[in-house]
Amino acid sequence: MKISVYLTSSGKVCADSNMRQVCFRVREGSADLRARSGLFADPDYWDADIPGYKRTTKLPKGEIKALNQKIEDITVMIHERYTEGCDGSWLRNLVKDCLAGEDEVTMPTVGHEAPVPEDEKSFVALFREYIAQSKVCKQRLSSINGTLKKIERFQLYNSEILGKKGFALCLDSLSATDMQDIWDYIMEEHRFYAIYPDFYNQFHFLPSKAPVPLSHNFMTNIFRHIRSFLNWALKQGLTANERWRGFSVRREAYGTPIYLTLEERDRILSTDLSGFPRLERHRDMFIFQCLVGCRAGDLYRMTADNIKDGFLEYYPHKTIGNDGRPYGATLCRVPLNDKARTLLAKYDGISGRSLFPCLNKASYNEDIKVITLIAGVTRTVVVTDPKTNEAVKKPIYIAVSSHTARRTFIANLYRLVKDPNLIASMTGHSLNSKAFRRYRAIAEDMKHELVNMMD
Repeated sequence: MKISVYLTSSGKVCADSNMRQVCFRVREGSADLRARSGLFADPDYWDADIPGYKRTTKLPKGEIKALNQKIEDITVMIHERYTEGCDGSWLRNLVKDCLAGEDEVTMPTVGHEAPVPEDEKSFVALFREYIAQSKVCKQRLSSINGTLKKIERFQLYNSEILGKKGFALCLDSLSATDMQDIWDYIMEEHRFYAIYPDFYNQFHFLPSKAPVPLSHNFMTNIFRHIRSFLNWALKQGLTANERWRGFSVRREAYGTPIYLTLEERDRILSTDLSGFPRLERHRDMFIFQCLVGCRAGDLYRMTADNIKDGFLEYYPHKTIGNDGRPYGATLCRVPLNDKARTLLAKYDGISGRSLFPCLNKASYNEDIKVITLIAGVTRTVVVTDPKTNEAVKKPIYIAVSSHTARRTFIANLYRLVKDPNLIASMTGHSLNSKAFRRYRAIAEDMKHELVNMMD
C-alpha cells in the first residue's frame, strides 16, 4: 500500500493567501482512494518528503508541530485500518474522525460489537441515548462522547484485566463506590496504558490521543458529564436509584483571570508590525476581540452580516446545538467603538465576507504570545497550574492567549461599570456561571487600589 500526502494545486483559502488544502491518496492494487482533509498549509514551506512543514524560522514551531502531528496521525490510522474493499467514502470518514478531537478513531469496519452485553438498564446504552438527545454544540458533544468512551474502557478493563467477566454498570445499582472506582480508573488510565499495551491496542488510539495524566479540573468536568446524564435518567423515570450521590468531587480551582490593562492593550495596538503581515493581522484580530469580548471561535465565523446599525450581533457558538439553533442563549449585542470600526475598515474588501482575512487557526495563539513580547508587555502574572492547582509566576507574554482578549474586555468593563447584567448581555455569560463569578475578584483589586491612594 502506498500513501501519498500532497497539496491541492490551486484554490486559495482567501484572496490574500496562497494556502493550499492537504490531501491524502491511498493506492493498493486497483484501489485508488483520495480525500481532502480540511487542513491547510503554506506551499512555500511544504516538504513532500516529510510530508508536512519543513523546519523553518519563518513559521511558529507550534504551527509546524501541530500540522505535522495531524498528518502523521492520519497516516498511521490509514496503515492500521485499511482493508481490501475500502473506498473513497471510508477514507474521507477516517480523515474526518482523526481530526474530530476524540480519544479514539471511529471503527470503520462493519459489525464490530462490544464484548460486554448491554441490557435495558445498562449505563452505557442509556448514556448513548442521552447523548443522542443532547442539544449541545459540537465541541461539548465531542467532550461528552469522550467521557462515554472512558466509561466503556472502564467496563472492559474490569472484564478483561480484573477478571470480572461480563462486568457492566447498571443504573439501578450504581453506588458511590462505583463512582469512586470510575474516578480512580480514569485518573490512573495513563499508567494502565503503559502496563497493558495489548489491552489498549483494541481502541486504536491516535498517537497524540493516548491517555495522559489529567488535572483535577479536567476530572471534575468529566464527572459533570456523568452527573448530568444520571440526573437526566432520574427525570426520565429510567431509574429511582440515587445512591451515587454519596460520591462528591472537590470543586475546580481557578485563579483570578489574567487580562491586559487598557494601556497594555493600546501598546500592542500601536506596535508597528508592518514588516510581519501575518502577525499584524493576528494582532488586529486579537485587539478586536479585546474591544468586543467574543471568543476566537466566534470571531472565525463572523461575517459582515453580524454588523448591524453600529453593533456586533451574534449568538455564541458554544450555545448552538447540533441543529444549528441557539438553546438558552442570549443574543450578544456589542456597540463598536472607533478603534473597532477602524480595524474592520482596514480589511474591508480584502477578507471577502469574513470580518478578517482567513488565516491558520493553529498559529493564532502562538502569534499572540510573540506579538505581546514584541510590544514590550512583559510584566509577571500569577497563574494556577492546572495539574497541581498551585500558583505559578510567569511572564504575561507566556500566559497570554486568544481568550485573554475576552477576559480583557470583561475585566476592564467590570472595573468601570459594576453592572453584571449589562456586561453579561454583551458576553453571553450566565450571571451565576462559575466563569463569570471569577471576575468578581477584580473588585478586590480595586479596593486595594483605592486604599493605597490614601497612603
